[in-house]
Amino acid sequence: MSADFFNSAESAVTYASTAAEIILLIRLTWLGLLKDFKLFAIYLAFDAVRTAALAGWNYHALSYEWVWATTVPLSTLLLASASIELSYGLRQPFPSETGNRAFGLYGFLIGMTVSAVASMLAHPQAILRSTVLLTIIGRRCILTGCVLGILAQGAYLLVGGAPLIANWRLHRRILLTYLAAVVIALFASTTSQKQYAEWINLICNTSLFACFWLWTALLAPSRAQSWADVRDLSFYNSLLTSRSKNEESLA
Repeated sequence: MSADFFNSAESAVTYASTAAEIILLIRLTWLGLLKDFKLFAIYLAFDAVRTAALAGWNYHALSYEWVWATTVPLSTLLLASASIELSYGLRQPFPSETGNRAFGLYGFLIGMTVSAVASMLAHPQAILRSTVLLTIIGRRCILTGCVLGILAQGAYLLVGGAPLIANWRLHRRILLTYLAAVVIALFASTTSQKQYAEWINLICNTSLFACFWLWTALLAPSRAQSWADVRDLSFYNSLLTSRSKNEESLA
């Protein structure tokens, strides 16, 4: 495939994704979910504005590189914050339960460390010479940590049979897919196999577009969320009973 094909296809997907982000923001507002997904909504708004601003810019220009380099860290932090928001949302029914947060934190630290070590081994000298590469690797490390953090937390909640409100279950799955697609695209951007990198990048961008529409189509109104919409509570009931007995014995 020619470079013109990939450039045209990526531009089309980028424009479509930006429009989908805006529609998703409107949908979140309509469903009354902005208070639940505040950080996620801020990320969507920032990413849509950032993408629209850079879309018509000549990416060879020095000014484009400066804007890109200064906005990527903030975009990364906002996306990582959406993962932290997810961590808190998943434990809504029982705020005193902290095990899932510990597993999420360990997963994040392990994922970030593994990604950083792999990047250092793959580009030992280039990192020192390229600010852009260093920015990409930093973004990749943080978001890889988020992916493993969500996976670790999800494994803990699955084993424990934790109650999860439907919107948060859905949000976890789609956000995990979204983050994984971003991480794969970031790894592909630094590979020497450019003939595969272009295809991978196009597939990942298409996946991001699909994620926006899944969020838009499947999230339910906040007023529709109730305790009838969560999984079995037996694990947490026994956990709270055990804690109450321990507190009584200590008293």
